Amino acid sequence: MDTDGGHHPVALAAVLWSAGQTVLAIVLLNVVGVGLAWYPSIPGEPAGSQGMFTQVTIKQLSRLSVNVFLPALVASSLGRRLSITMLAAAWFMPLVAMLHIAIGFVVAFLVRDTVVKPPPHLHRAFLCAITFQNSSALPLVIAKALASQPPFSSDPDAFGKFASNIFVYNVGWQLIFWTIGWSYLTQQDAPTAGRSESTPSDSKDAQSFAVTVIRQACRSPMIIASGIGIAIGLITPLRDALFGDGGGFQFVGTALDTLGQAAVPVVTLVIAATLGKAALRSRAAVGDVAMLGDSSGGTTDAAALPSFTLLLTICVMRMVVVGGVQFALMAWFVLPAMDSTADPVQKMVLLIECMVPSANMVIVTCQQSGRQRAAEDITSALALEYVLMLPLLLVWITLAINIIGLP
Repeated sequence: MDTDGGHHPVALAAVLWSAGQTVLAIVLLNVVGVGLAWYPSIPGEPAGSQGMFTQVTIKQLSRLSVNVFLPALVASSLGRRLSITMLAAAWFMPLVAMLHIAIGFVVAFLVRDTVVKPPPHLHRAFLCAITFQNSSALPLVIAKALASQPPFSSDPDAFGKFASNIFVYNVGWQLIFWTIGWSYLTQQDAPTAGRSESTPSDSKDAQSFAVTVIRQACRSPMIIASGIGIAIGLITPLRDALFGDGGGFQFVGTALDTLGQAAVPVVTLVIAATLGKAALRSRAAVGDVAMLGDSSGGTTDAAALPSFTLLLTICVMRMVVVGGVQFALMAWFVLPAMDSTADPVQKMVLLIECMVPSANMVIVTCQQSGRQRAAEDITSALALEYVLMLPLLLVWITLAINIIGLP
């Protein structure tokens, strides 16, 4: 514990400022995305065809993100930063990521079947939004702020260590999300009367789901990119050739970096445009839009709109309940079990991963698989999570710094 009782207010202020700037940037991008989803307006056309970001455009951008931009980001990030030394020190991080996912799943499953009953179209997305957190983009933002302020700023390579540990942690997260999570979100339900959108309930469904997961593990661009990135990082001559100064294949590394840089802004705009379509659906529900329903997944009735209680449940479960259970487990069991000489940065990453909202990839995957209504509803819940994130960060970061016990 921190013996002098200090809370490092400079570090906390920097994190909150950085997080606030991030949230404001997201808000601005959402304004742009909503505008592009609304305008130019075409009278008499369904909402899916309105605006520069039509529903078809959003779906195509989602596919492009999942199949090109995000794999390039993963491959370049792991290839550039991973090393044998790093992997030896952080081998358990992917396992902790899987543990975090398991905790989220248990809470989400119990809540979905007892506390709240989401509509059938939202069953799968509801579970995944609580189960999977934003495991890379926001942790990197928080890490950037922490690395530039005491107590971490004394290490000139602090952010590099933060980023490396976050990317290694994400190996476990990517493996679960892009196999089981993706298969669950995209699997179509059998049109059997009375069946809800739930986990496979009989042996035939379970077998079909298992086959889907195995196929996805073998062909997922994200899984393949993770394997390529790990191979590049662990083979030093190859890493130097792609990412080192004057490397013979540096143009390949540059191409990967360039494609990867497009991932975050494109995904953000997809989510923003989805929020715009959700807003149009809300307008339709109160009669402001003459017609919204179309073959791309819109709806025409107010009953299809999610209740505020449902959205708030997703927000509180992800940010408070799941995050709190994960944080407590890290603080009471995992961190004390680590070697006394373990890098404080590594410990901080494990705690940061408990502080963040739902994964953007849940929304992107819903869009990619044609579940537009689910994507719109989860986007609305995610907006609430970002509102709650700032005050919660103050609590989590204060506790984390004291738990790690930095001088």
